[in-house]
Amino acid sequence: MIRRVVLIVAGVVLLCLATGLGVAAMAVHSTFSSDGRLNLTVGTVDAGSAHTVVMDIDRFSAAVPYVNSLGETRLTISATEPVFVGIAATQDVDALIRGTTYAVATREGNGWAITTVPGSAGSLPLQSLGAQRMWLAASQGSSVEQVLPQSRPITLLIAGAGSLDKVTVGAVVELAHASEFVTAGAIVAGVLAVLGITLVVIGWVLRSRRGHHEVSVSSVPPHEG
Repeated sequence: MIRRVVLIVAGVVLLCLATGLGVAAMAVHSTFSSDGRLNLTVGTVDAGSAHTVVMDIDRFSAAVPYVNSLGETRLTISATEPVFVGIAATQDVDALIRGTTYAVATREGNGWAITTVPGSAGSLPLQSLGAQRMWLAASQGSSVEQVLPQSRPITLLIAGAGSLDKVTVGAVVELAHASEFVTAGAIVAGVLAVLGITLVVIGWVLRSRRGHHEVSVSSVPPHEG
């Protein structure tokens, strides 16, 4: 009897694993395109008259799905005029902007909340930012795509020669070999499902045979004389 129960339980466990793996494969297939890319539009930042805007990546990652959790994430920054985009350790960015006028962009729901911090030193000198050795990643242009480093805590800084009243922020999450993951997941799920069904059927058949045997024995009349 114990063997029959073990077979049925093992079969059910395999079926549950197959279902979970199949659901995960379907989720990856529906979320990522065939090339494993997921394009996320994070919205437009309006920093008003500020020439510099900073974003805390930890808080940004918490509000935007899949950032740095699956494969490589790249941030996309688009502006009407060329801007400098740099990513560095938070303490280094804080030291750089201290005393200047800048805006802090915080992701809230589907939009951005902007807090302007005035400073007596005015705006950051755009022409000297690229020479700083603090940057973990840096680019410049009106359309920038920058790989997001894995280290934490880090801060994204966007600086322009004029007001940053319309900066579009997005993210591209890349899951390497997404199609292979989906195919492998589907195959493994199918194999587990077949094994699970087989074990459940074997256990059920053994149970049925045992029950039939018990009935046959009980139906034999007692020996007389």
